[in-house]
Amino acid sequence: MIIIKEKISVLLIAFILIIPVFLSACAKNSSNVPPNEKIELSDKNGMKFYIQVTPCADNKNNGKITLDTDRKKLYLYSSDCGRTFEKIRDSKAVLNRLSEGSYSFCFMEKDFPETITDIYTVYAGDISNSCSISAIAVSSAEKISNDGTITICVKDQSGSEDYEATIDGWKTCISFSGKTVGFESLGQGVYSVSVRDKKNPVNVSHIMSVPVVHSEIGTSAYINVEPILQNPELPTGCEVTSLTMLLNHIGFDVDKLTLSDGYLPKGEYRKSDFNKVFVGNPRSRQAYGCTACVIAETAEKFLEEYDKDNKWQVKNITGCPAKIVYSAIKYGNPVIVWSSIDMEEIIENHVSWVDESTGNTVSWFGNEHCLLLTGYNTEENLVYVNDPLRGQISYDMKIFEKRFNELDRNAVIIINK
Repeated sequence: MIIIKEKISVLLIAFILIIPVFLSACAKNSSNVPPNEKIELSDKNGMKFYIQVTPCADNKNNGKITLDTDRKKLYLYSSDCGRTFEKIRDSKAVLNRLSEGSYSFCFMEKDFPETITDIYTVYAGDISNSCSISAIAVSSAEKISNDGTITICVKDQSGSEDYEATIDGWKTCISFSGKTVGFESLGQGVYSVSVRDKKNPVNVSHIMSVPVVHSEIGTSAYINVEPILQNPELPTGCEVTSLTMLLNHIGFDVDKLTLSDGYLPKGEYRKSDFNKVFVGNPRSRQAYGCTACVIAETAEKFLEEYDKDNKWQVKNITGCPAKIVYSAIKYGNPVIVWSSIDMEEIIENHVSWVDESTGNTVSWFGNEHCLLLTGYNTEENLVYVNDPLRGQISYDMKIFEKRFNELDRNAVIIINK
């Protein structure tokens, strides 16, 4: 299974995963089909390799894919989305006698499993079956920030600038102008990717089978983070206290009052929107709180001032399922999550008021609480948190996930770029 560890492995080259393989200049019965141009791929850690496709001819299984790597290092390649790997001998691997279709590869430096790349899917077509649009796609393995992503890039042959793209065989499609469009937060599976000219739908690309693979979280993971309690100074400051614990964990010396007084956006009690500001003041018991977007903004304001090396990045991963949150823990990133006090029942529409800036009515969830998630154990059905009210404590995993979902999966992480 593919594992993407952001500190070590990054996307290698955006918008280059699927190589167009039709060559209109070649004769149908030619037995000497020229290959496509060799595409160079590399990442900042020094991994370099090339992919080259020779398409099929005359409806025969004579397509070929060549994987050519940097000769300075020994690499392995996988043709089954990272489940098994084979050596690339003498810097090159050649797959022969291929029929028309999609073929997926990922790469790993030998003896360093954390360097596994995203999945590169190559479409090996038939030279006699040309298409009027060449589409390139990027399929990503699971990242911390979402379930999976497919980005489609048009290498235009139709002259159009307006396209439609699909990932499910035209059951649904999205329109876009220019050269690229992305599908985000995809579940694990194989997607049927294609592009067509919006003004002239007969101009289409090949239908490409693009896999999205999710990493396994394993049975348990834990990060030891020094706990900080919100009381007595911040009786309603669970959100900013959780952020304080996270910032201290990644190396910043900051206290909860500094963040609360100097960086947390605040609005008037029962007159503002908790999605935009903290409603009230954390120093007061007559206050409510805020959601992930406000804490992400607070973290960004702090890092703009103190992250001199531009080393850290705030990610609001609200909406991601619990598995992605656990995946962040596995990769060493504590997660600020929204749940309830002592995992008690959430009280929907506990109290409502009008946001004076917009005139919209907002409703607060009773028992709302923010914590720093630091670990999980699937065998024991537990999550481990730094609770601003209780300190280091564990809760039932299923109940936590229920509360997390009820509060719209609000979550924030800060990752090393």
